Amino acid sequence: MPLFFLSVNSVIAQESMQKYQSEEMVDEPVSNEELKFANLAKNQIKASGDTLFYEDFGTGFSTNGWVAFDASSNGFNWIYTTQPPGGQYASTVPAIPSTTSSNGFASLPSSFYNTPTPAGGWINMDAYLTSGPIVITPASNILVRWQQSQRYCCASTSQLELSVSTDKMNWTNYDARFGRGANTAVVESAEINISSVAANQDTIYLRWYQGGSRNYYWMIDDIAIVEGAGNQLILEEGFTSFGPVFREGFYSQMPISQTQTLGFSGSIKNDGGFNATNLMMEVKVDKGATTVYRDSSVKLSLLPKQASD
Repeated sequence: MPLFFLSVNSVIAQESMQKYQSEEMVDEPVSNEELKFANLAKNQIKASGDTLFYEDFGTGFSTNGWVAFDASSNGFNWIYTTQPPGGQYASTVPAIPSTTSSNGFASLPSSFYNTPTPAGGWINMDAYLTSGPIVITPASNILVRWQQSQRYCCASTSQLELSVSTDKMNWTNYDARFGRGANTAVVESAEINISSVAANQDTIYLRWYQGGSRNYYWMIDDIAIVEGAGNQLILEEGFTSFGPVFREGFYSQMPISQTQTLGFSGSIKNDGGFNATNLMMEVKVDKGATTVYRDSSVKLSLLPKQASD
């Protein structure tokens, strides 16, 4: 059976399957698998470079001027703690098993705040955790990495965001759920490229925000701002077409004699700090250990940094 491989400049991205739970509110224990930190292909990009800033919350919110603010005036603020989130829908959830969890972390214990259930029903979070000015060495490619334990309820329109600013007035928002649906419990190492805002800047502000969601929890720790690679290409999606239908990932056909004419395509992102030049796709078809087909696309002369094609 032929196996088809699609690559770009020898960089191959692997898709990771995510498990979505029902949106029924239940108090479920977190499995051992969910407690393992996962390097997810969608949000964990390897890059060389220096750590420009690090926060482990070892002295609470004081060292880097963190401010917790509840826009709804309910007192439902981010807190510094070493304790599990608690509450009626997070009673079995442990404290985040982050690298430095023993010296404390930031927590928004939504379920605890809604225990017992308020007379008028659950109250949505509208809570911000904002850093003071973070002075860094300017670089062309800037990443934010942190560790988080997260579960929210009840609609996928809820906001769980990392926001970045250079003046504390104008903010750019990034999805800190990474597309996950409601009621999905995760413990993970997260990463977001913030170069669209922070490239070549010497002062930035970070802000974590949860709004429009109710129970459960969000814990974060071990935040790092890292200089990313100058050259970094990602094959975000690879597709195989047979007839009018496109499929992502691997395709196989048995018997081989029924295989229709195939076409190949992919989406490339330049996640580096420099413009990329002379890019091309390569397709290789293997039958067992034998390569039976190989071809390359026309070269793309320029793909600007942080652009996709």
